[in-house]
Amino acid sequence: MDFSRLAERRIEEAVEAGELDDLAGAGRPLPRETLHGDPLEVAGYRLMARAGALPPEMLLKKEIAKERESLKRVTEPALREAKLRQISMLEMRLAMMLEQRR
Repeated sequence: MDFSRLAERRIEEAVEAGELDDLAGAGRPLPRETLHGDPLEVAGYRLMARAGALPPEMLLKKEIAKERESLKRVTEPALREAKLRQISMLEMRLAMMLEQRR
């Protein structure tokens, strides 16, 4: 028997028996897969996402966004320049991380 037919039949049986009622996310669309590339890397990102972990690049992007937001409140020129330097360093680290992944 074809595996897809077997799977389809098992799903239908589970639906009829009510085994799939009240599942988390019921009634909502399935998440669209947005990651492409090496299947092992994609699987790793999926596992990290389910565990609530973020890759270092995402953490760095969040830190950059936070620093840019705090820059809006800085009015003193010397502090503003230091904050801009700090943001530049973070952006350079991010660019190096992304380049290393290529």
